[in-house]
Amino acid sequence: MSNLLRDIWASFWRLPLWVKVWMVFILVPVNLASLWFIPFFGGDWIAGLAIAGMALNIPIMFKDRGMSKLMALPHLIFWIPLVLFAYWILTNKGGVPSHYVVYLRVLIAVSVVSLVFDIPDFIRWLRGDRATA
Repeated sequence: MSNLLRDIWASFWRLPLWVKVWMVFILVPVNLASLWFIPFFGGDWIAGLAIAGMALNIPIMFKDRGMSKLMALPHLIFWIPLVLFAYWILTNKGGVPSHYVVYLRVLIAVSVVSLVFDIPDFIRWLRGDRATA
């Protein structure tokens, strides 16, 4: 097991610096912050979709022994509905607290940026690019 974790850790460190910064300081924290908004309208679904998009990458990292383009798939499956649902809340639900509105806007922006990278990564994976970082 320690060799597996060491391989995953080494794979993370082989990622470009901007990807590591994006993941550690923006992507993961913004998605984890969804847990604070569970009490608000749709917050349970927002948190479930946000966390699932990240958590289902764990088995992929274990299977591939590192970061691979297949890690885009859980993002596509869960974050496309996440973006659509968050947008629906913003445009159809009155009385949503302002700090929740701000959070949903940030979450949508971060998720869309991630999806812009995830779609080509998953296409590359489908075409046979199975390399890990």
